[in-house]
Amino acid sequence: MTFPPGPALPESEQLRLMRTAPIDFIESCHRDFGSIFTLQLGRFGNTEVTETNNGKWVIVTKPDDVKTLFKADPDRVLAGAANKILFGGKTQTGGIIRLDGRAHAEIRRVYQPIFTGASMKAYIPAIIAAAERQAKAWSRTRPFPLLPELQRITIRVIAHSILGFPREELEILCPRLMCLEDAAIKGQQRVMVERELSRIVTDHIERYAGADMSHRVDVFARLTQVQKSDGRRLSAKELHDELITLLKAGFGTTSNALAWLFGCILRDPAIYIQVVSELERVTQGAAVARDHVERLTYLDAVIKEMLRLCPSIGGFTGVRYLADPLELGGYPLPAGTMVAVATHVLHRDPDVYEDPLVFRPERFLEHKVSIYSWAPFGGGNRMCVGKSFAIQEMKVVVATLLTRLEMRLDQPIGKPEVQGFFCAPSGRGPLVRVRDRIAGLTRG
Repeated sequence: MTFPPGPALPESEQLRLMRTAPIDFIESCHRDFGSIFTLQLGRFGNTEVTETNNGKWVIVTKPDDVKTLFKADPDRVLAGAANKILFGGKTQTGGIIRLDGRAHAEIRRVYQPIFTGASMKAYIPAIIAAAERQAKAWSRTRPFPLLPELQRITIRVIAHSILGFPREELEILCPRLMCLEDAAIKGQQRVMVERELSRIVTDHIERYAGADMSHRVDVFARLTQVQKSDGRRLSAKELHDELITLLKAGFGTTSNALAWLFGCILRDPAIYIQVVSELERVTQGAAVARDHVERLTYLDAVIKEMLRLCPSIGGFTGVRYLADPLELGGYPLPAGTMVAVATHVLHRDPDVYEDPLVFRPERFLEHKVSIYSWAPFGGGNRMCVGKSFAIQEMKVVVATLLTRLEMRLDQPIGKPEVQGFFCAPSGRGPLVRVRDRIAGLTRG
């Protein structure tokens, strides 16, 4: 069986590079071997995984191959099994990302009304409140690193919008989640943090077991109310697995993306002025409200351009495990192969994007970009269920802060730095200075 070419490095060295410098490693492989190449990553170091694979990871970077992968039969090209290998996990439980087949379709159907339509607007007040509360404590005289502050905002959003935590429980949750984003927390120490998070979520579920939460709008309350196709509600175990998944997936990706987003806005005066001018036009000088958010079209384009150029996840996304053979890029790949999309390379393809390294939000206003050439949230039947929530959260946080504060960079934004499975700007995010707005929005 012929695989695409790839580096001759031993598996242990390829794993090390994927964990310490994934973007540089993927880029070097793309330069050396072309648009489709093979890595030897085994089970990604997760020895407890029961799924068997042949150790080969085929990485694709062209829209046509991405389309083939995302449109393949989801019963033959498995994302749940792939995520178990990538992230670890022994069982068919463990949240939506580790499920396949009917189990995945069932839980996705449960999420559908929670993260779409009018339901989304219900989360906006909590996002505004979280951003306002955190910003009140910021120094108006000294520069400070922005990423930890954005992490605290994101935790507050998760605590209130996802879990429905009262304020006192937030103080317990905050340090645990931030530990998971600390690259220095490893091994048994990380295991202990994850166990503590699991206990906090379990206690929260047990505390509200049987309670009437029909008046609440947080995701936890809504998950307790929905029924599956057989009429049953989610079990305590299923609730636990979904909430843990939302905690981990919704925290690191969003807080890191926000750090990149502010860096992109603040480093370019023209973009900054356009963002705040749109805010002034839409809000008419009033506080940000629910009905303003969907009208912030330029900010939406800035977010999409940031997601194109600034990685929150290092290396690759859209991981699939081939339960059956699949032809990709002219190569007949056997069952047992892992396939993934190198979005960092895909998003810089000069055949797709004119001047691909230039940050130009207008490209998302001028024409619709294909879902196979812009894939920060994965694709196919595994498109991230929280995509709309994440984009809305970023829009609301930026809008809330920039209508209340003047912000500027104190030093250039750093390069990507690996933190667990995610990438954040080095140096704890951009170093910024802020001051209260006195009148109007637009900085002169």
